[in-house]
Amino acid sequence: MKQIDLLYKLVSQMGNTATELAGVEAVAGICYRCIVGRLIKQLDAQRRDGVEQFRQTTYFYKQTT
Repeated sequence: MKQIDLLYKLVSQMGNTATELAGVEAVAGICYRCIVGRLIKQLDAQRRDGVEQFRQTTYFYKQTT
């Protein structure tokens, strides 16, 4: 779970940096803030689902052993 959270934080920071760069006119054509924000929200939802599935698997394993 820790690796999943660290990976999410890394990607989220990259997205934030990309949106900051989108403010620079030379880079504005490459990165769109709303698209990056939407993708980060989707990634967070998938991360939460993955962590929940991992927790359920861990719980089941602990109950059976």
